[in-house]
Amino acid sequence: MTPRAAGTLVVLTALVAACSPSRPDTQGVASDDEAMAARIGEYFERNGSSASWYESIDTIRVDDGVITVETSLELDGADRQAGREICSLIHGSDEADFTPGHTIDGADGASMPCPARQRV
Repeated sequence: MTPRAAGTLVVLTALVAACSPSRPDTQGVASDDEAMAARIGEYFERNGSSASWYESIDTIRVDDGVITVETSLELDGADRQAGREICSLIHGSDEADFTPGHTIDGADGASMPCPARQRV
């Protein structure tokens, strides 16, 4: 590879990295929870990164299999629909199963419970 081509590649790689949404931080209380949070973060990146609210996700936290998504959304206002979409994404992951208690936390101090997923 010529030095010019290598330089162009470096610039293009930097541009892609700058334009790509970053994956939210993930945290788990126990090692199983940490692994689950990482898988959910990857799932969100694959299936939600094009959503307008994706950059508002700060942390995906898991405690005993219960998922909490911490965001900078105003859940008491206009961003409530975004919270519903995040709940749907949680339920769409293989990780959530039928565990109840998943929540979305907003910047305004509001906490939005995700509806329990029903078996059909």
